[in-house]
Amino acid sequence: MNDHILCYPFCIDLIPYFYIPWTWDLDTLLHQYFYLFRNPHLLPLAKEMDKKIINWQYTLSQGEVDMPSKSHSRTDRKRKKRIVGVKIRHRAKIYTVETGNVRVRKGNKVILVTDDGGTFIGEVVTGPRKVNPNIHTGVKIIRRANQEDMEDLRNDIRIEREVQAYCIERIGFYKLSMNLVDVEKAFNENKITIYFTAEGRVDFRALLKDIVGKFRMRIELRQIGVRQEASIIGGIGPCGRPLCCATFLKDFTPVTIKMAKIQDIPLNPNKISGACGRLMCCLSFEHDFYEASKGELPDVGKRVKTVYGEGKVLRHNILRDTLTVGFDSGNSIEIKINDVEEVEKNGEFSG
Repeated sequence: MNDHILCYPFCIDLIPYFYIPWTWDLDTLLHQYFYLFRNPHLLPLAKEMDKKIINWQYTLSQGEVDMPSKSHSRTDRKRKKRIVGVKIRHRAKIYTVETGNVRVRKGNKVILVTDDGGTFIGEVVTGPRKVNPNIHTGVKIIRRANQEDMEDLRNDIRIEREVQAYCIERIGFYKLSMNLVDVEKAFNENKITIYFTAEGRVDFRALLKDIVGKFRMRIELRQIGVRQEASIIGGIGPCGRPLCCATFLKDFTPVTIKMAKIQDIPLNPNKISGACGRLMCCLSFEHDFYEASKGELPDVGKRVKTVYGEGKVLRHNILRDTLTVGFDSGNSIEIKINDVEEVEKNGEFSG
């Protein structure tokens, strides 16, 4: 690759007299230009790089920028993995899938192997894009589906409906305290997975025996929690967007009421509960940020000194970088954190 460097003037109004070195690849140049235009906070990083060796690589799916120590050739760029988003029946989640040597585009039906070892037919719902070869999704496309595969899929759907109807009938017959969520047949496999929820342990041995005896297949009854149920069924959250658990969440982290308290969210069960009836997963998204930020601030109730006199901290306004301070006169005011100083009394902070 030609080691000449093209200096391209970038955002002169934003950073006067600053030039970013670019490779001669026009396509790469345009991508780099517009990417940094939308992310100006990345510009200071470029100042520290040697102009003769800088080369920006983007991992768009991760929102990260990789800055290697030497230039990459066209061959290196071709080695990038191609990934697509694939939607599988019964699963609201969109899987990030490696295409390998299979050429696909949005709308294609494909056969893929998931990270749990199952084989399914899915639909490509997001177009292909290139990512860093070090990224591993754990899900790969085997090939594009053909007409014979689609006929097998229709047969699988028929079997699933028969199993579901029979399972509901037998659950009522045995009066089992369980709620059937979904029935899923693996593609081209003699295996069916039945998902259900229950408050406690359920003795389903008689039910399992009946299902196996009727359909002559390998049956797995899998008890799941209400969060997993919501991720399978899908839905719309209080924010008006698709459920996080049904789109991008891979693991369910513990969510506590303390997370809502530290973010000053009103403890109204209807406001902080998700579609599953449990505390919303998104309460944990910003918990670490709030916890770290509040650790540097005077606690609520502490006496502080301001330009308006001494008062008591009434509220933390983390996102506005302010505190609400109440004074003995009964008035309160919102003040910048840097303009507030804790009051010490007898070597201890007064309350």
